[in-house]
Amino acid sequence: MKAPAAKADTVELFGYPVSGRGASGDIEFASRALDSGSGPCVVACANPHSLVIASRDGEFQDALREADLLLPDGSGITMAARILNLPIREKVAGSDFFREFCRYAESSGRAGRGVRFFFLGSSPIVLERIVNRLQVEYPGIA
Repeated sequence: MKAPAAKADTVELFGYPVSGRGASGDIEFASRALDSGSGPCVVACANPHSLVIASRDGEFQDALREADLLLPDGSGITMAARILNLPIREKVAGSDFFREFCRYAESSGRAGRGVRFFFLGSSPIVLERIVNRLQVEYPGIA
């Protein structure tokens, strides 16, 4: 997707373009991406563990660096930003972002019209549980 303003609101942290928008700004960014119709918007989470794994896995490192939205998911990320005087306003956990984006999609009438999710890296049982929970909590999306 890579919207033109994507890099303007990111903070370079350890070589990764981490969002400095805050939760509401990240939801707004993703909603603009959805409204643009320009294709998928890849959202990934930067936390201390993922950055350590990425330091050993070039493909994962590239995936984090190339994500349209890299969330500051972890107090270790916000603490590092504070120590380095970088303007990351708040921690945005991936699970919190996901729930808020689902609420946005339902309340805006976008549910079922262009809102689709792809989950990578889980077992079939966990994926089934995610789908079942989505159907209960956000029936307009699932």
